[in-house]
Formats: sequence, C-alpha cells, structure tokens
Amino acid sequence: MKKTLIFIVSAIAFSFLLNSCGNKKNIVEIKTLTTYNDAGTNFSIQYPANWTATNTIGERFVSFTSKEAIKRFKTFDPEGIAGAKIDMQAIKLKEGQTLDSIMNMKQFEPGIYSKPVEVTIDGTKALKQTYEFPLTDGKFQGEIYYALKDPTIVTIISFEAFADLFDTYKAKFAEILLTVKLAKMADAKSDTVKKEIQADPPSAKLTNYKGDGFTMQVPDNFDVKNPKTTAIKSYKFEGMRRGDCYMLIDVFDATKQNKLDKIVADNKGKYNTEPKSTTVSGQKASVFEYAASAQIQRKVYFVVNGNKLYRITVDYNKVEDANLFKPVFDKSIATFKFQ
Repeated sequence: MKKTLIFIVSAIAFSFLLNSCGNKKNIVEIKTLTTYNDAGTNFSIQYPANWTATNTIGERFVSFTSKEAIKRFKTFDPEGIAGAKIDMQAIKLKEGQTLDSIMNMKQFEPGIYSKPVEVTIDGTKALKQTYEFPLTDGKFQGEIYYALKDPTIVTIISFEAFADLFDTYKAKFAEILLTVKLAKMADAKSDTVKKEIQADPPSAKLTNYKGDGFTMQVPDNFDVKNPKTTAIKSYKFEGMRRGDCYMLIDVFDATKQNKLDKIVADNKGKYNTEPKSTTVSGQKASVFEYAASAQIQRKVYFVVNGNKLYRITVDYNKVEDANLFKPVFDKSIATFKFQ
C-alpha cells in the first residue's frame, strides 16, 4: 500500500547510502495506442495497447506498464520495479466542493508539488502541476492535470514513473494527453447503468500497513490515500472496484478529552443509531452501525489509545453483492493493533 510521504522522506536519507543495484528497469515499449471510452461520464483517453489496464465505469481508468509494476505504486518502496502509470479520474462535485478543494486533496505533501500553470486540454482551460522526489533507484516523477468541461465534474489526469523513467515516456505522455476527452454528464437518453464493473473486488490476501500509532492488514490490491480532514492524520483504504466501499481511519488529538464514554456521547447525535460496546485491539471501544443511505451500510468505531482518539469508518455497498466486501473488511478491521 502507498506509504505516506513522511515515510518516503524519512527513507530518502537512508536510501542515498545504498547503491542502486536493486533497480529493475521495466521499460515496456509503447508500440500502438488504443482508446478507452467511458460509458458513465463520457471521458476518453488513448493508452498503450500492451500495458495493463483496469477501470471503474463513470469514475476511473488506470493503465500500468505491467502487472508487476502495480505493487510499487501501492507501496512506494525505495527501490523495485521501475514502472509507469497513466491515471484518469472523473470526480462529481458535491455541494460546496470546488476545483480548488479537489486540488487540495493531494496524495503527497503539498510542498512536493509545483505551482499550478494554465494549459489547455480538449479545448478547455486546465491546470497542471509537476512533482518529484528521490528514492534509492532514482527519482519518482509525475504530472497531474485538473479540468472542468462540465461544471459538475472534475477530470484529473496524471502520468507517473519511478527510477528516472519519466523522461523515457515523456513524449508519449504528451501525445496521449492530446487524445483526452474530458468528463461530462451523459445524455438522458443514454441512461446506461454505470456499474458495469471490470476492476477486481478486494483481495482476500492481506498485507501489513503501519500508520500513526497503529498497524492493520489491508487487501493487497487496495491503495491508501491521506485525505485532508479535521483529524491529525487520515488514512483511506480503497480499491478500484467501487469508490463507495472503503475503510477510513481518522486519528484525533485527545489530550483535552480522552474519556471514551464522553466522546461517544458527544458524537451520538451524528449517527442514526445507538452505539454498541465492542473491542478494538483488545481495548474498550464503541461502534455505530447503520444504513448511511439506501445503498451504503456503515460502521463507525471509536477507540482511545493514550491521548489519541481513533475513529474507524467502514462503508460497503449493499446493492453489489456485499459478500465481496464485508467479509474482507471485517477480517481487516480485526487485525487493527495499537503500537
């Protein structure tokens, strides 16, 4: 899984003491391009026909140089397969959201990114940022673009590569960017149901992840993001099959109030049910379980460890077979341990 940039930066100083004998260049030559057309939000992009690709209709399309390269984009190990990735997302704006608020939802620390510059994509004004940081086997580099063809949907396109491989593909990435058609809402008469899912469900194989004061095992085909919230740190674990099925861990400062019963009572009004007693990592905890919507079932755990409050939210979609998600999520949460 992707580690936070704090981990990456802390590994950098050590990484320069190592040689780069572990560098495994995975240069997959781009011979021909093929087109992905999204049936849900009408975006399209050309991508290398010989690369690995996966998608969630109406939301996201991703192409990797190879299946072997995918893991490193989740772990961000200091060295390993030097693959590349093309990523295109369509994010429907919720009430109060703006392009700026979407741009602030960074994968890495904000200081890594360049200042936005204006470019044009699909005849529409767009903003571009670049980013890079050193790892043992060379620089990780990326470009990210944000655009609004439809005022209700933000299209995000990114190109990334490990181990100084970006320059190898840079010209082709620029060519691919010219093929992009930005997301927009479908015509009413093409009301195709958007969930013709091709991406994999959560893997039953779990892998270890270490966060702020805790460890947990998560599906090995899930990514971790660090969304901006009111918490000290937030960790969102999700796969590519459904954006509404995820695990979210928020870590809060509890120095002023670390009494679990008081915290739960103060938060009770936010939920549509009574809390139940449970345990997390062998410690007293409370959990709210309820239907967050007609489609979404939700569990929210509260547990205090020292002077930190951990709120663990688990969402899964009841319309698609819940057995694809709930058993794996329950197994994952059961591995949560305080450090």
